[in-house]
Amino acid sequence: MSLKRPNDGALVPVGPQQPHVKQARTELAITTIPSRPRSSRLYSPIMLLQGHESEVFCCKFQSDGEILATAGFDRKIFLWNVYEQCLNWAVLTGHGGAIMEIQWSPDGSELASCATDKLAFIWDIATCQRVKKLKGHKSFVNSVSYSRTGKEMLCTGSDDGTVKIWDRRKRGEVMTLECTYQVLTCCYSSTSEAVISGGIDNSIKIWDLRKQQVSQRLDGHLDANEGYPNP
Repeated sequence: MSLKRPNDGALVPVGPQQPHVKQARTELAITTIPSRPRSSRLYSPIMLLQGHESEVFCCKFQSDGEILATAGFDRKIFLWNVYEQCLNWAVLTGHGGAIMEIQWSPDGSELASCATDKLAFIWDIATCQRVKKLKGHKSFVNSVSYSRTGKEMLCTGSDDGTVKIWDRRKRGEVMTLECTYQVLTCCYSSTSEAVISGGIDNSIKIWDLRKQQVSQRLDGHLDANEGYPNP
């Protein structure tokens, strides 16, 4: 199997790992202490994806599991084939700052990204082209999420203390939800009738989109909320 060099964005297989060995230094010599035998039944990493030039902040699988998207501080989005040699087949560029989050559309045909350049982009995966720019935030955009019922509606959360609702068929945001502190994460409810947001105030807010106000507030976290599991 031929592989590119790591700097070319290729996938480097990780071979069988030798048992981890710790070394303890004493006054006389270095004593080798073998670690305990592996007892977990979890799979260990078998492939290493290389190509990003800096920290990777997010990675998301397409809904059918065939494509993996990764992004981070180098302002690039890498698309990887999951099967066969798992090669990197596309790199999406255009953001002017570190990419904080990426999200696939429900049907897997598009990818949304947001970054510290105060923008969010929508990418068409078939052509690898940007098809929409969401501009309106006044500071870093930390989170982006599609509606659960389709790819027309999105929400974004920002350091400017707002959650913005977007209709990709219209120009500009269609709704702005004001928060007191920076918003680190946001997503739609399963019915898309509400948006959930979290930030540095340690609380989770559930927004009723019809009334454009908080319908429920969940407190209990001792630190900032930075993400939610996908339903």
